[in-house]
Amino acid sequence: MIKSIKIDEIKDSRKNRQIRAILYTNKGTYLGCAPAGASTGKYEAKTAPNNAAIKQFLRLKMIKDEKKLDSLIGKLPANISTPLSIAAWKANAKYSNMFPYPLGNVIGGGAHGGFTKIQEFLVCPVKAKNIKEAVETNKKIHKEVGRILRTGKNDEGAWKSKHDEFVTLDVLSKVAEKYDAKIGIDFAATQMLKKGKYCYSFGCIHKNEQVDFVKDLIRIYKLFYVEDPFEENDFSSFKELKKKTKCLVVGDDLTVTNPIRLKRAKDSISGIIIKVNQIGTVSKAIQTVNSAKKYKITPVISHRSGETMDPFIADFAVSMKAPLLKCGIYGKEREAKLKRLIELWKKTKNPKMNKI
Repeated sequence: MIKSIKIDEIKDSRKNRQIRAILYTNKGTYLGCAPAGASTGKYEAKTAPNNAAIKQFLRLKMIKDEKKLDSLIGKLPANISTPLSIAAWKANAKYSNMFPYPLGNVIGGGAHGGFTKIQEFLVCPVKAKNIKEAVETNKKIHKEVGRILRTGKNDEGAWKSKHDEFVTLDVLSKVAEKYDAKIGIDFAATQMLKKGKYCYSFGCIHKNEQVDFVKDLIRIYKLFYVEDPFEENDFSSFKELKKKTKCLVVGDDLTVTNPIRLKRAKDSISGIIIKVNQIGTVSKAIQTVNSAKKYKITPVISHRSGETMDPFIADFAVSMKAPLLKCGIYGKEREAKLKRLIELWKKTKNPKMNKI
């Protein structure tokens, strides 16, 4: 039973103001925070200025049952519905003993800054036997890559590369191989498309050449994961690439955690990014996760570039038995999620790493 709800503002990792919700219940106090993305899909749930979003919520009658709260706030702007929904979910959270591998952003570009137009160069410690080992492996790779690149970090704590995409992949693949880790790419290709061409730091290629280009990168660098390799409406290219590779072909801007867009994409992708604020409530995100599993599509629970100290996505990934948690490696907001995973591992009876 909800006793009261408090709404206030906090600053995220990029120093932007986000909404926080605090639920006071007869069982305890639960909070939820709204993250925000720098690279956002056209079809994401809409937000409103914080003051306007809060006013819309305050017009609702006081809700006493936290189980009903999630269903009643679905039509509110996502930046107020998301923290309320997260807080309500925490009040009733149930956990599995299956833990995700952390998918860490080592080198960044695109909308997050840096020379490379590809947005994220990722690493996954697939041979790790437990969460602590997995987290430590990613940190070792991040540190070693930093010594090689000798650059600053972007807004997700990833290193900025001064090199083109090929040299950047060469650096990451050699370091990752030393630690028995696999690598992946988030192209964020919608941001790269200019006048019918995908533009990289080395030059532009026609959109019709992108499938073969991505396929070659997968082969040469033994990529296990590619996210948004095509723009957000190009379902056919996703489908063509999926047929040509065993790599995990993941939709983010393509699907925006939306069960309707997922249904359209079910034959085009083998993985889907899950971000609660893309769809507005935890219950709708759960619906998308369950649909993905039905279609044999891998759910990847993900952070946003503008993150808070709320470790919710770690809890959510364990609850949903998600094989992958994309949450970065460096920075207090990212590390809060990783620390929470380790904490949950220690609390869980017979914990196991999930299969990718």
